[in-house]
Amino acid sequence: MHARPRGRLFAGVVVAVLALSGCTPAAPVTELPDGVWVDVYQTRTDTGNRFLEIAVHNESGADVRITAARFDSDQFVSPAIWAKDGTTVHAGATVDLPVALTEPDCATVAPTASVILDFTLTDGTEGSATVEPVDRLDRLPGIRLEDCLAEAVAATADITLGPLELDGTGTAVTATLPITLTPTGADSTITLFALGSTTLFQFREPASGQIVDSLALATTVSGGDAPSTLIVQPVTNRCDAHAIAEDKRGTFLPFTVSTEQGDGDVYLAASDELRNQLYRFYAESCGLPF
Repeated sequence: MHARPRGRLFAGVVVAVLALSGCTPAAPVTELPDGVWVDVYQTRTDTGNRFLEIAVHNESGADVRITAARFDSDQFVSPAIWAKDGTTVHAGATVDLPVALTEPDCATVAPTASVILDFTLTDGTEGSATVEPVDRLDRLPGIRLEDCLAEAVAATADITLGPLELDGTGTAVTATLPITLTPTGADSTITLFALGSTTLFQFREPASGQIVDSLALATTVSGGDAPSTLIVQPVTNRCDAHAIAEDKRGTFLPFTVSTEQGDGDVYLAASDELRNQLYRFYAESCGLPF
């Protein structure tokens, strides 16, 4: 029986170890390339639809392919997911990734935010990075306040706008807008202090007939109250042929409220039917075609 040469055995082990080491996968990339950074912001158009823009800025000198993105904050019940499959952020460019915000979580005391990006570099390297975004317009605290005030209002009373009622024709037309308050039965109370103006409408003070930017309401509603209705008189804020075509927030009515969540403004959006009624009233009052 012949013994196997030890030198050949040792050499075989070394080759095997080297071969195995060559198959070791590279460590996953968990940071964005130098020069790539992220901020978030919300436009006026995004406000009504509850969207947020994730802006990816690429100052790295090389293209970066974004394959997935999501915004996560514990001020919302779940992450906001970017709906597209992917996009390339070219060197020197910025790409906005819109995400739809989910329902608020008002129980969170000190919310934090992050953006998670999956990406591919030009050499094929893949990565996934979690970053704390810059809040460009400092909107996240404002969104939280608006969301939680609206939640507190809705828990106490359902507020219904319209339908708009018109009297007269042409530029002499006048309008009244019913605001119906239907309490929910909850053990809570809210106060509607005032109704503010919009880019399209102001309101007439009923006692004096004066047109005001902020119409006092001074109405307190408890969850156990009977339903009630407020009547307000909208008037045009300006007569501009482009105002309706370019409108973004003119039919979102701002109510200044006080709730158990705090004080601030709650924006109630007109329904599609009421929005069309308001646009028609605006056009007729200003002598514009509609």
